[in-house]
Amino acid sequence: MILPKIRFPFVAAICLCLFTLLSTASIYFVHSYNSYFNHEQKILLDSVTQDQKAILQRQFSLTFTSTQILAYNIQLNQGYMPYFNKYAKNIIDSISSISSLQLAPKGIIEKIYPPKGNEAAIGLNILQHPPYNELSDISIRHNKAILTSPVQLVQGGRAVIYRVPVSITNSKHQNYFWGFVSAVININELILNSRFGDLEQQGYQYKILYFKTPSHPIVVAHSSEPVGKLFSTKFLSLPSGQWELRISHSIPKNVLGEMQFRYTLALLIPALIALFFFYMLLQPSRLKLLVNEKTQELEKLAYQDPLTGLPNRRFLTDKLQRTIFKQKKKVQRSAFIYFDLDNFKRINDSVGHDIGDQVLVLVAERLLSLSHQKSHVIRLGGDEFCIYLSEIDSHHEVSQYAEQVLQIIQKPVTIYKHHFMMSTSLGIAMIPDDGQDLISIMQNSDMALYRAKQLGKNQYAFYTKNIKDNTMKDILEEDELHRALTKNEFELYYQPQFKLANGKIFSAEALIRWHHPERGLIGPDTFIPLAERTGLIIDIGYWVIETSIAFIAQRHKDRLSPICMHINLSALQLRDAKLVKQVTKLLDQYQVSPKEIGFEVTETALLSDVTLASNILQAFQNMGISIAIDDFGVGFSSLGQLKNLPVNILKIDKSFVDDLETNPNDKKIVEAIIAMAHKLSIHVVAEGIENETQWCLLENYSCEYGQGYVVSRPLPKAAFNTLVEKNKQAYRKSLEKDI
Repeated sequence: MILPKIRFPFVAAICLCLFTLLSTASIYFVHSYNSYFNHEQKILLDSVTQDQKAILQRQFSLTFTSTQILAYNIQLNQGYMPYFNKYAKNIIDSISSISSLQLAPKGIIEKIYPPKGNEAAIGLNILQHPPYNELSDISIRHNKAILTSPVQLVQGGRAVIYRVPVSITNSKHQNYFWGFVSAVININELILNSRFGDLEQQGYQYKILYFKTPSHPIVVAHSSEPVGKLFSTKFLSLPSGQWELRISHSIPKNVLGEMQFRYTLALLIPALIALFFFYMLLQPSRLKLLVNEKTQELEKLAYQDPLTGLPNRRFLTDKLQRTIFKQKKKVQRSAFIYFDLDNFKRINDSVGHDIGDQVLVLVAERLLSLSHQKSHVIRLGGDEFCIYLSEIDSHHEVSQYAEQVLQIIQKPVTIYKHHFMMSTSLGIAMIPDDGQDLISIMQNSDMALYRAKQLGKNQYAFYTKNIKDNTMKDILEEDELHRALTKNEFELYYQPQFKLANGKIFSAEALIRWHHPERGLIGPDTFIPLAERTGLIIDIGYWVIETSIAFIAQRHKDRLSPICMHINLSALQLRDAKLVKQVTKLLDQYQVSPKEIGFEVTETALLSDVTLASNILQAFQNMGISIAIDDFGVGFSSLGQLKNLPVNILKIDKSFVDDLETNPNDKKIVEAIIAMAHKLSIHVVAEGIENETQWCLLENYSCEYGQGYVVSRPLPKAAFNTLVEKNKQAYRKSLEKDI
């Protein structure tokens, strides 16, 4: 077809303008995307650096605390420390980064542990030795602990030294400088304990600097690879000098290649669009093409999830059903993976549905990034997704893909300064082994998902017949728990807590029991795990709280002696946004003071979300409610974390008390827990006291309170009230006898 001359230049000019506009916008978009990528990398580095700083700071803090305790003991004993070697051995055995502990009366090193290998340091005058004397003078003048810059030790090796000056008051109440208590911190061990090796294996680089002066940094430690151009910096809060931690993460070459490739596409795609537009304007069939495009768009809208852009449930039921039927006719195996995001509701409840929607979009993008030749990723609704894998060779291939899903979901998420750590649980049904129609396949994968959540979440499970049987059993048990709550089959027992000094009962722990109509009285260890898996622990927990508060109110009416009631909280309750409001409402309803109740939480419950749990516990403590850490010592005990939590009481786990008379390690652990708790102004309750010997030992260790069968087992409310009143009368008689 011959076109008019005026038409061709006009269309060419329009297409040239279109190309210029699109290419400019595309390059701007690509540049913005790359800048955003760098920004996201920087946010991730900041998070990693902050976490690593906390770990390193905690390692230093353990060393500082042990050294200060030693200095405090020397000060209390007027410079006399007969058990130095025993104390030093316990500390060095517990904290591997401390290579030796030193005592330097008047600045001259007289005692050092271990002596072997450190003989060259004996007799060294710290106040005159050039590497140490300047900071030592400052430490004495200001009576402050110091941390030296990295030095080569006289006895060999490279380390930093933490020195604590000790002042003693003489008989004339005058303070004089006694000397120094020093801990030699092995840099290599410190780096090893701070998990920098794990960080390096994950592709990160690090460098730790010490600035004796702003212009003369000293490299304390560094990774095998140098720190990159894009790095995050955090300053460590240490006694002297300026310490700096730098961490970077190398960008893979393929990512850099992708960035360059995007710029190529930013020019290529507008060129193709301009050519296509040029072609459309010159073709009489353009109207027909537009109609076809609109038809495709309408079909796309019908089968596409508007939020994530993934295929939707209608696509699953309409098109994927036919695909499964075709695979069946070809006798080909495939797999159906059904999953949702663990605890996603908490994100919506805490930061809003807008942020939650963006999290779902990011999850969809991550799932689409996984490589598999023939897969369909589908959003069913809410936080529910499914993946159909066709032409599968083996279970192993499905397992590998499931592992990729778990790993990619676990990557940290940052949206508008909100940081999330997510996980998912996967239920897998094999086709045709586990079903030949969509309904049975989805049902069986759902049961497999339920099993994965039972096993602790963040894992996958294949459907089996045993899973079906166990799921039905759990459903029946869950129904029984619902019935128990509605038919008031639960009862609270109360175990007294007493003062070791005089045996007076001052509080109690509320413990739930289930009067099962067929199995009789059931302890909490049998049904609480199921309640936590199914979420019923929230309703049961509120029942326990209200029943405990009502019991205190009834004691007021009966004019019985006051006690404090301690109530256990689970990890799920600590994530309940309504918990503080509900407790406040119940206290007002029953006219009970917040000081009459306390909450007990385990270390494991705190670790599920330390920040959220700390905020909720702080709100309770501000009301006057006491906070106790239950079973302390059996979890991932962290003194560095403990000092930041609103804690009034530590409960030493029964496992340490059982063998207290015979196991020297248990004695050391119990003594250490009590001493460190008191340093943090935290009271201590020892659980599981069963005899007078344990009682006396704990009292000698300065433990204030106890709980155990030596006084009483958990009792129903009437028996408990009787025991408390008898204890009160016995206590009064002992006071009158003493008078």
